[in-house]
Formats: sequence, structure tokens, C-alpha cells
Amino acid sequence: MAGQDRSIVVGYDGSQCSREALTWAVDEAQRRRRGLKIVYGLGWLVYGPPAPTGEILAEGQLRAAAERVAEEAMDLVAQQAPELDVSNDVYVEVNAKAALVEQSSKAELVVVGSRGRGGFKGLLLGSTSTGVAMHAHCPVVVVHAADETRTPGPSAGRVVVGIDGSDRAMDALAFAFAAASARGVGLTAVHGWTAPWIPASDGLPLTGKGWRGLEEQENLVMSETMAGWGDKYPDVDVTRVIVEANPARTLVEHSHRAALVVVGSRGHGGFTGLLLGSVSQTVVQHATCPVAVIPGLGHRR
Repeated sequence: MAGQDRSIVVGYDGSQCSREALTWAVDEAQRRRRGLKIVYGLGWLVYGPPAPTGEILAEGQLRAAAERVAEEAMDLVAQQAPELDVSNDVYVEVNAKAALVEQSSKAELVVVGSRGRGGFKGLLLGSTSTGVAMHAHCPVVVVHAADETRTPGPSAGRVVVGIDGSDRAMDALAFAFAAASARGVGLTAVHGWTAPWIPASDGLPLTGKGWRGLEEQENLVMSETMAGWGDKYPDVDVTRVIVEANPARTLVEHSHRAALVVVGSRGHGGFTGLLLGSVSQTVVQHATCPVAVIPGLGHRR
């Protein structure tokens, strides 16, 4: 790869989900003018599945089988983008999750399918994609297959980003604006909030005045978070959505036929040891378009 440019890394195991992730990653690598690295983590020396005949395969046989899968991916990339700078890396002892997390320390972006081989039909998100989204050192995109039968949501064709006023949300916003600008599409900033039960001094629920105070506070969160971004990205049409509703559910609704949904790995209320917050985890599990999970990267205006 030319220079020290960070590449786009994609996990591939031959499954349909990983093929969709590969297609998405190729498009993104072309858009960003980056090289692409295909990673296949076998992990069979740890888990030890036998060959169809029952014997345990030697490391060399395992590696040869894994390299055939990686070469298949290389061929698919050559058909889609023959000019793209592409390489592959095969791990035999290490499983896909560990391999992709390791690669994320020197990648610009990691792309994974929502499920790999062995994924159960009812399982919304595979263990590899969950683990990578939780522990990667760079942004991770989990690619869900497009559902063309689903009714388009309110942000169809747009980039959607979750806003909650946290530093992680600011990092997500930076990623989302860049993604929308690169794609030539609009951006929908979504701030969903739920009112706490705060009793008044006489033990009654919030009065109308108190409720209006909460609404003004949430409007301020959106205004402060969005300040200055329109000047930096004048080409991006921005829609602001502030709604008293479950944030995760609102983002999932906006994901239907959207170009991309972007969330921070943790927002307000996240515990230090919880690397993927409840909102981002729900969105990654249930969204119907690709979802970018952004760790704390220190992005600022």
C-alpha cells in the first residue's frame, strides 16, 4: 500500500453476510481512496473442528483452506474494482474477532457482516460482529443486508446520526457529516429523550412549566451539539429530529432504507466497563441498514 495510509479492513469468511460486507467495504475504499485488507480468522487450532473424514487437520492444511477463502474474496474484489489496492491476511490460531480487533489498531475503518458462518437464523447479530464493535480501536461498520421489501423510513437515502450531547456523540457526528458529504446525501441528526419521573415539592408530577423546561433543555443539547457543523459542511442538507421517545427505537425507525446510521460506542450514562452502550447495541442489533459504531476518537470541529 502506498505510504502510511491506513487501510479499510474487512472480515470475510465466505458467508453471504461477509460478501455483502466486502461489497460495502470495496465501495468505501474507493470513496476514501484507501487500500483494502481482507482478514480471515480461522481459530480452528483453538476450537479444533475435524475434517469431514473425522481426522484432525494439520496447521498447513488449515492454512491452505483459509487461504482459498481469502483468495475467493480477492477474486470478488477484482471483479468489482480491478484497480483497487487489495491484500489479505489469514490467521489460523486466532479467531476472526481477535484478528479484526488486532487489525483495527492500524486501520482507518473495520467492516464486518452482521452474521458469519454458523450464525443462527434467529440470531440478529453474530458474536464476531458484536465483539469487534465493542472492542475495536477504530470505527466499525456492521453491514446489514438491505431489505428492499421494507417501507422506507423518514430518513431513507440519508445518513442518520444519534445525538445525546456526549463526547462520543460528537465523534459520531464528525464521522456522519464526513460520510454524508462524501456520498452527496443529507444528514438527519436524531435526539431522542425520555423524561425522568421528577416529583414536584408537593409530590405531584412535573407541571407544564417543568415539562417545558425539560423540552428547552433537550433543544439546547441539539443546538449546542450541532453548532458550527453547517459552516464546515455547507453542502450537507441537515434535518434535526428532537423527540420525546426511546432513542434506540427512534434510530431504528430512521434506519429503514437509510444510507448509514452512525452511533457512538457509549453515550451518556455509560459505565466505564461497558464498551457498547444500550442504545448503540440495540441499534447495531436491529437497524436495517449499515451501522457505524464510533469509539472516542477526539474529533472536534
